[in-house]
Amino acid sequence: MKHLIPATTSLFASCLIVACQPAETDDVTLPASLEVDVASIDAVDVKNGVVQLRLLDPVAEPRACIVPIRVENGLTADVNVTMIGFAVTGPGEDTKGNMFAPVAAAGDTSEARVILEGQSCDAFDTLTIPEVLCKADGENCAAKVEYIDGDALRFSQAG
Repeated sequence: MKHLIPATTSLFASCLIVACQPAETDDVTLPASLEVDVASIDAVDVKNGVVQLRLLDPVAEPRACIVPIRVENGLTADVNVTMIGFAVTGPGEDTKGNMFAPVAAAGDTSEARVILEGQSCDAFDTLTIPEVLCKADGENCAAKVEYIDGDALRFSQAG
């Protein structure tokens, strides 16, 4: 038994060393059905000439609902989008929110996260915007904003 433990330990160490060696991958080819276009994963088709605000699926937290809003910039200039004092309504208690999105570079996206405290995401179904502020190169681009509803939430414009 005394000699069995060192032999078992060295055998285990040898297996561990072999298992940690890099695999030979030069000759590995995937069948066509398993090949994936990595560039297409999470790719966003930015629509030229407009700025789209897209409601993504809300994320439920124990004491809050986080609403991601993606800014998809189809303009040739960087954009800054802000929404102040929008109403969030639904079967629960109504609330208000603000969104300050990071700047979205020309042809790219950014994402803001609106945190609605105190209720579950099921309490809300509509986000009503009184006004959106959009600036591109210092110019007002609010007329070029399009609203894309999500599966759980939809946009509504006040007035």
